Amino acid sequence: MNTLVDDIGSFPLPLHTNRELFNKAYVLAREAIINRQDIKKDEFLLNNFYRVISDSFSRKCETGLDVVNYPQQYDIHRQFTEVIHRTMDKGTYIVSEEDAVLPEVYVINEEAKRLYEKIRTKLSLRVCITGPMELYLRVVGKAHYTDILPMFAETARRFAKNSIINSKYIKTEVVSLDEPSFGLQDVSADRDFMADALEKAFDFQGATKQIHLHSSSRVTEILDVKNILSSAPKHGF
Repeated sequence: MNTLVDDIGSFPLPLHTNRELFNKAYVLAREAIINRQDIKKDEFLLNNFYRVISDSFSRKCETGLDVVNYPQQYDIHRQFTEVIHRTMDKGTYIVSEEDAVLPEVYVINEEAKRLYEKIRTKLSLRVCITGPMELYLRVVGKAHYTDILPMFAETARRFAKNSIINSKYIKTEVVSLDEPSFGLQDVSADRDFMADALEKAFDFQGATKQIHLHSSSRVTEILDVKNILSSAPKHGF
C-alpha cells in the first residue's frame, strides 16, 4: 500500500494581499460563480480573489505534496454559514445544489490545465468541508433538534459532491469533513443519531473520504459510519 502525503487547508494570505479586500472579493466571487459569471472578467475579483487562490495553490503544488488541499484563506465557518444563513430565509438549512459551491475549487478547476502543463502531472486535489456537527454548533448550538442536524448533513454532502472533479488535468482524490469540536464540545445527541448524520454527509462517491478530528475521545463512534470506511483505505483520519 502506497502512503500518500496530503495537507489540511489553512494557508496564509500572501503578504501583499489586503485581508478586507480579499474577504469582500470572496463573497462577491461566490455570488458570481453561482450566477455562472466569469470572475476573471471582473478586475477586482481577478486581483483580490482569483489570482490569490491560483498563486497560493500553485505554491502548494510545488512543495511536493502528493495530494494538495485548496488554500483555505477565508474563515472556515463563514465559507458555509453565510450560504446557510441565506437559505434559512427560505425556512430550511439545506443549501440548494446550485449554491453549494466552493469558489476555491472553481478557481483551481479553471487553472488546472495551466498548472498541469507547469508541473507536468495531473493535479491531485484534497477538499476540506466544515462538517455537519460543526456547522450545527455554529448556527444552532448544542441543543438537539432531531429534524435539523440531518439538514446540515445534506448541505455538507452537497458541497462535497459538487467539489469532486475528474478531468484530464485534475482529480479530487480526497474529501475531508472537518469536525474539530467533536469529542470536545458536542451536540446533545446520542451515538446512533450522530452516526446517521455522518452517514448522510458522506453519501457521495468518487473520492477517498476523511474526517478531520481534534480529539480522539469519541473516535470509536466514527468507526460506526460505514460511508467513511467504504472509501479507499490509503488515507486515515
